[in-house]
Formats: sequence, structure tokens, C-alpha cells
Amino acid sequence: MINHWLVIFMELKELEEQRDREVTGFFWLGLQIAFIFGIPAFIAVTTGRKLVERFDNNNILIVCLVIAFIFSWLQFNKKSS
Repeated sequence: MINHWLVIFMELKELEEQRDREVTGFFWLGLQIAFIFGIPAFIAVTTGRKLVERFDNNNILIVCLVIAFIFSWLQFNKKSS
């Protein structure tokens, strides 16, 4: 009877460790994705706003964001493969 509970406890401990590894992995993956998309978007907005001030054309900001999104998507696909 004691061996049965010991086996159940060991299996529960292994499941908890596996859960912790997966949660940690998902956290780091989410953080990487946030950086892959966030940093280029921030650069695009900063650069786009300066170009809008200089050339007085709001379409420049949209173009910068599209380029940043394409760059981010390429980086994400490169990272995931």
C-alpha cells in the first residue's frame, strides 16, 4: 500500500516538473516573440514620425510599419525553423 502511494507521489512530482518546464518555455517564447515584433515596430514608429515631420506625408509611417512587420515576420519564421 505504501509503495502504491509512493509511485503516485513520484508520478505527480514528475508531472509538476514537466509542467514547470513547459510554462517556462512558453514564457520565454512569448518574450522572444514580443521582442521580435516590438523592437522593429518601435523603431518604425520612431523613424516614421520623424519622416512624417520632415516630409509632411502620413503614408510614410504606414510604410515603415509594414516594412517592420515584414522584417519581424521573416525573423519569426527564421527563429521557428
